[in-house]
Amino acid sequence: MLPTWKIAVLIMTAMGTAACSSPDNQLEAMVPASARSVSYIHQSDSGDGVTFHVIAESGSYQYVQAIRDKLLAQGFSLCEKSAIRKWEAKPIQAGKPANGGYWLSELYKNDGLRGIFMIHAEGTPVGDGTRWRQGFVLAAANLPQGSPGMASLENFCD
Repeated sequence: MLPTWKIAVLIMTAMGTAACSSPDNQLEAMVPASARSVSYIHQSDSGDGVTFHVIAESGSYQYVQAIRDKLLAQGFSLCEKSAIRKWEAKPIQAGKPANGGYWLSELYKNDGLRGIFMIHAEGTPVGDGTRWRQGFVLAAANLPQGSPGMASLENFCD
């Protein structure tokens, strides 16, 4: 199984060759009112994403679960075999010390693999550690049948 960061790269690559239908509304509905540093990523007709930060209780799934619930209500299903569903210690990157941060990453699909959605979140303890600054990257794309990214993504979905 590939590391989650490689899955994120594949999704962002797929977004470069995808065609999205009204992703703005879908992404805006995923951003909580308390979010800070909200930044939308538009790749013309290719796909879209959003990044934002929130403050939550240590280890909280409050914001993650709200996004999951919205995706399930829209007919998406989790690609189980590639998911990091619970907060895990971030791996040490070459040449960089571990900072005590955590992460999770999930890929969702609908209509086979025609619609994909990725949640990537990182949690960093702040202050006395009872609160975390959680940073989110959400990406959405629709893949045309037979697109190059579709074959790669099939490896990550059941």
